[in-house]
Amino acid sequence: MNFLDFKAELRDPDLARIALKRSSGMLDVKTIYTDTLFKVAQGTLRRRAADDQPNEWLLETRAESARLEVTSAESLSDDQARARFGTRRLPIWLSYTLNRELWMLDTTRIHIDTIESLGSFIHLQTLIHPQQDEPSSRKHIAQLRELLA
Repeated sequence: MNFLDFKAELRDPDLARIALKRSSGMLDVKTIYTDTLFKVAQGTLRRRAADDQPNEWLLETRAESARLEVTSAESLSDDQARARFGTRRLPIWLSYTLNRELWMLDTTRIHIDTIESLGSFIHLQTLIHPQQDEPSSRKHIAQLRELLA
């Protein structure tokens, strides 16, 4: 799946929450994850673990920048990840604890993330598909960035 992706530091999460509520944003879920990242030839492989949930593996191809980027991601189960990357332990690139609030506003997922020892971040994500093309997605994310400025 491809989506338009924007990540940036968030200096005032409370103010972002207020802006989202005023714009009819809906808080969907709060979750604590442990993310472990591995560098692989195809991009970044992320193992996301949360209490009482099966591990989720995400194979991502994205530019790690604060620019608006088209990102590709593939979700894998534990079995699919083992079949694709083998059973030997991959060298860990990075690991951290992530407190995530998932908000929805129209067709965009908004993550307010707090990462242990790093701070707070905003992550805007809009799926690109035939009914929501890239130019429309770019316009919507630009409006959200203005709202959350």
